[in-house]
Amino acid sequence: MQSPRIQVIVCAISFNMLLTCSNPKRFIDDAECHRDTTAAMKLVPFIEQDPPVPDLQRILSWLYANLRPHKISGLQTVGSPEMALVIDSLRCLVAIKVHVENGLYAHIVRDLEKNWPNIWKCMDVIHAQTVEDTHSELSIRLLAGRSNLNVLVLFASHDHLRQIAGTTPGVVAMLMRLSYLEVTTSSHTSNHTYGAVGVLNFYLRIIGHQSPPRWEEEVIVPMGCVKSVARIALAQLSFHISLASRDVFRLAHMVNKINHITHLSNHKPIRNALIAQRSIRVLVDALESLLNHPMDDESMEYMSRCISNACNCLRGHIFAIDGITGIIEAFEANVLPVLLGCADMLETDDCAYFSLLCEDLPKYIIYPSVFRAANKSLKKFDSTTVDSYEFQSPRLQRVWAAYSRFKFSMDEIEMIKEVGVGHGIEVCANQTACLIFQSSVSNQGNSFRFLVP
Repeated sequence: MQSPRIQVIVCAISFNMLLTCSNPKRFIDDAECHRDTTAAMKLVPFIEQDPPVPDLQRILSWLYANLRPHKISGLQTVGSPEMALVIDSLRCLVAIKVHVENGLYAHIVRDLEKNWPNIWKCMDVIHAQTVEDTHSELSIRLLAGRSNLNVLVLFASHDHLRQIAGTTPGVVAMLMRLSYLEVTTSSHTSNHTYGAVGVLNFYLRIIGHQSPPRWEEEVIVPMGCVKSVARIALAQLSFHISLASRDVFRLAHMVNKINHITHLSNHKPIRNALIAQRSIRVLVDALESLLNHPMDDESMEYMSRCISNACNCLRGHIFAIDGITGIIEAFEANVLPVLLGCADMLETDDCAYFSLLCEDLPKYIIYPSVFRAANKSLKKFDSTTVDSYEFQSPRLQRVWAAYSRFKFSMDEIEMIKEVGVGHGIEVCANQTACLIFQSSVSNQGNSFRFLVP
């Protein structure tokens, strides 16, 4: 007697063979005749076949016909047959993504561009009538939202289509609302918050440097206010930081959430709201959460991307604040020992990482308040772990050389304080000072020189 697993495999193979050998014509005839969701979903395997089946154009024409403007009048009732057919037509349409990505079928891309206005009108009505209807069942709202999201994934998979969708008013606003819906109604399962934010990042790139009115309408208004945009973005990242699971999916989610914060930071009021809500500490916490993460070939790629993206975002937030407040906050969040701990997770000589570690942080320790925070932070790093490293790569050598220079500079500043050169006043006399070093040591004592650019 066959085991249940073998029976399932046999049934799956038989079903695939049936689809391969079947003529899609009768399925299309059935769909055109009955115009119901069951008939529509039966077309998906034929749409996905590569090379395309001979009747693919007929299938797509039928789907586009279901999305024409005169069909929208029947979408006013949630759960109506018309609404269900349009939603499933969108779900079927997403199946042509495989043909869009391989770039061999230009006519499919042209048809999508031609029918985009009708597709978007249907998506907009579905979003307003179903996704935003708090009285509807959650499962129905999420299904409708997921169908819209997948259509935007389809358009994001092609440069030209992504530009068309991204410049359409309302698309980014819809994605902002979908991300909020996922976060607030999903009990925070790790697979649920990934979709909308990941797709949203594609389209935020398009409006990243556009005029403030577009940001107001598409990003801020859908979430209520600037503070809400910042709070939700940081809450999404904090949730994945706190997850007990240590797998590659968690890393992928963190990369997307950090990228999301970076894109939002292109808007100055949102960036300021993020900083006010302790974004610097949250980003350092994200890096620190990597220190106990198992390292394997698959995880290393995402860990390296997470470090690079977090350092890039950190630099933007630290230096967006006037004065040295951002630097102090970063040191108080233990950015220095965390960066040193992440050294062996990098796959490349990442520019953002080394700029932050070797250039940005060291030059500000001449300020007494920064020095105190940095000195306290550095004491939390176990320097004995350096001795256990076998310097097999120039990258690690570069990291620990930076650490040695940093520690040497700290010791010299401490020595200046001890010998009482102006009681430390001169140490912070010049904002452009970038290096303090011992120029000579004589029998009479120590003499120090301040070097400025």
